[in-house]
Amino acid sequence: MVSVELYSKTGCHLCDIMKDSLEQVRKQIPFDFREIIIREGDRDYDRWKERIPVLFMNNEFAFQYHLPKDQFVNKLKSLSNH
Repeated sequence: MVSVELYSKTGCHLCDIMKDSLEQVRKQIPFDFREIIIREGDRDYDRWKERIPVLFMNNEFAFQYHLPKDQFVNKLKSLSNH
């Protein structure tokens, strides 16, 4: 099963939109999902704070800021076949 990780932070409108899109797709195509909420002082905060939301699929960078559903679904299907 494909692993999907969303780096987000509280109060992030784009993060909420991306999470909602992921949940819609997940109803049709299952995948493991984990949300990582970063806060100031966290190990990854300085790296990602200006790039949130950031999405990784199977530990590889996939998308940031916006989630084009069709591209996400295609990548999800492609990774599921490996």
